[in-house]
Amino acid sequence: MENYLIDAYGTKAPFASFLPGIAGVDGIPIWCYTVNRGQSVVSFGIRDKDHPIMEFLPAHRAYTRVKQTGFRTFIRIKGTGTDSLFLEPFAEDTKSRMEIGMNLLRIEDKVSGILEDKTVRIRMKVTYFVLPKEPLGALVRRVTLINEGEEDLRAEVLDGMPELVPYGVTDWTLKNMLQTGKAWMQAEDVAERRPFYRVRASMGDTADVAMVEGGNFALGLLPDGERMQVLTDPET
Repeated sequence: MENYLIDAYGTKAPFASFLPGIAGVDGIPIWCYTVNRGQSVVSFGIRDKDHPIMEFLPAHRAYTRVKQTGFRTFIRIKGTGTDSLFLEPFAEDTKSRMEIGMNLLRIEDKVSGILEDKTVRIRMKVTYFVLPKEPLGALVRRVTLINEGEEDLRAEVLDGMPELVPYGVTDWTLKNMLQTGKAWMQAEDVAERRPFYRVRASMGDTADVAMVEGGNFALGLLPDGERMQVLTDPET
């Protein structure tokens, strides 16, 4: 079956869909909600809305918030001196392209700018798919940056989710008691670059307090397998 291609998808009428949850006999599917704006993925998690990793949003909020709270990428190109050029792929809608397949979603964008009288051109590709045949549900996001200019570039890249919901935080808490809920949240194993997000204990308004065994986690890997540096402090 051929894939569907949509050019300048951000200029089309808004639509929403789910990333196909193909995980295999031994895999665990996830709920991954996508829209044709920004970097597409706006919500995902496991089991139901009370087990979010990225907060579940209704369509009318997803269309407007995906560029702020969905995946984002910031690129700083360094010049020979102190000057720098800042770029954010998928911030505009005119050059983006979407490819929808049976078990993947791929988006592409081109950004450019002028640095020291030279034109910088970068193409970014993002491919989403569900991790198959593994004993956990996970979303894989593969990012490729291509320098389409004539000059070599020195770049710093900040990429990922602005917010990741710790395990044990329900949809009701996110929408009705988020500021109070932050008191229970923590991120472990940050120094090892494999942050494990969970709440310290059960959040129910009861006399009994239970341990929370589960957790959500995120890893960023370079092509050689090296773990990338992570930021987990919201103030940072």
